Amino acid sequence: MDGLYNLCKERKLRAVAVFGSYTRPKDYVEGISDINVFVLGRDKRVLIELASEGFSPLMLDEASLKDLCEKGDPICFYVLRDSKVICGELPSFEFRVNETTCEKVREQALSFYSSSVESHFRTDEVNSLKYALKALKASLMYAVCERERVLLVSYEDLRTKCKALNLRGCDELSELNLMLRARLHLTTWALDRVAEAISANVGKKVPKPSELMEKFGDWIARLSHEGGKWRVMTKDGHWEDFVKS
Repeated sequence: MDGLYNLCKERKLRAVAVFGSYTRPKDYVEGISDINVFVLGRDKRVLIELASEGFSPLMLDEASLKDLCEKGDPICFYVLRDSKVICGELPSFEFRVNETTCEKVREQALSFYSSSVESHFRTDEVNSLKYALKALKASLMYAVCERERVLLVSYEDLRTKCKALNLRGCDELSELNLMLRARLHLTTWALDRVAEAISANVGKKVPKPSELMEKFGDWIARLSHEGGKWRVMTKDGHWEDFVKS
């Protein structure tokens, strides 16, 4: 992290922090997990530089971050509560979990699931597995958020709470975590099981890969959840609503 510290000092940035799985050794997988970097400031050139070095950067000024915290956006929690400061000092804004928090996490679960399915159909095995795990974790985060109004982010905390609340996907969570570390192949059947667990946790039916394959074959390029509907873009650029027959 010396490079981040030096960048912070050279550009006279107010604060730089890493957040997400990189701050949790048991969650981070070398070479696969993203290294999320938060920058408190406005110099967009820093974003380009960080992205070019393989980081996943996020930049906000103090007013924007405060607004997210007041709204209960989980980004505030990730940046202020699930981070490690490299340089400078982060503001100490108050954050409270509310309905917006839970709904944002639910949206993340659906978005991650779409990325997993898209990766699966283009035979990108690593990202299919990576995003399947992120989607399942986010679905459990949502279920816990709705019941207890707390945000849990670590694998261990979510696994424990999953069993305590009798949520769906506890076994799949452990399996995906091990598979990702071993860089194993995620089959269509296994992703179907993940889809079932996510559907139960978020209260929204997500299409299984086997169902999508039955209708579209392997011609799927994009999967999107818009306006309460699932839509598929085929490899010829045509969009179509997906409705299970």
